[in-house]
Amino acid sequence: GRMNLHICSLTADSHKFAQEKQSKIKSWLISEVMAVSTRKVRGISGGMTSVALEPLFWSAIEKVSSQSGQTWRQWAESRISTAPEGITNRASWLRTQVLKELMA
Repeated sequence: GRMNLHICSLTADSHKFAQEKQSKIKSWLISEVMAVSTRKVRGISGGMTSVALEPLFWSAIEKVSSQSGQTWRQWAESRISTAPEGITNRASWLRTQVLKELMA
């Protein structure tokens, strides 16, 4: 009787804790991994264009750009301007370029 009630209470508390933890992880994933934010950069043709990246990639770009004495925009525009012909996905290009720099 009393022992079973205590075990049920612990199980309910554990389940509630697990749900709260799952909710926090989901919020983090949405805000840091799955969400994207858009910034304007100058494209190859010289006009302004939008690039949408996840917050973690913008943070990485800000880190590597500041280490090289550039703004994030200068860094991104210099990478876009040196992209091989045929590269049309600027966001993907910037992701690979920042990863290459971080891994160097």
